[in-house]
Amino acid sequence: MSTRNTIQHFWSPTEPNGASVGDEWYNSATNVLYKRISNSLGIVSWLELATLDSSGNKTLTNPTIKNYTEQLYFVTVINNAITLSLDNGSFQSITTMTGTNTITLPTPAAGKSIILQIAYAATGGSLVFAVTGSSVKWIGGIAPTATLVTGKFDFYSFISDGKNWYGSQSGANF
Repeated sequence: MSTRNTIQHFWSPTEPNGASVGDEWYNSATNVLYKRISNSLGIVSWLELATLDSSGNKTLTNPTIKNYTEQLYFVTVINNAITLSLDNGSFQSITTMTGTNTITLPTPAAGKSIILQIAYAATGGSLVFAVTGSSVKWIGGIAPTATLVTGKFDFYSFISDGKNWYGSQSGANF
């Protein structure tokens, strides 16, 4: 029995003929990426992997995700300045330094969110949140009070509408 150890990639507006299990087809008319699969009953069909929008971003529609874990990214603090990037994921951990710690959030983008775990390495000091070209909007218009006690930590959650980041302290003094 011979086996094929390469995957063919098809790019066309119509379903390709002769595709084997494992092959991928990009439907150029609908911007949808498919993979040829065989289910447990031996039925061969196309599985929709993603829809790409006009900028090439992937869109999943109504996915079910089980046993999901997001990697915790540890942010490097340099001279009390913390610049966050969503390229590092949306769950990030920061350990503050003595003095004023300024956390700069990424540029707001609609639908983006970030959760911060902020640990305090020194008692006192302060915590400031900033956004380049925008602002952080807090519940009730008032930034929450940081714990600022050595060995303790707080959680902050932020969501964006594309214009601003909306923040809340989602847990304090752990």
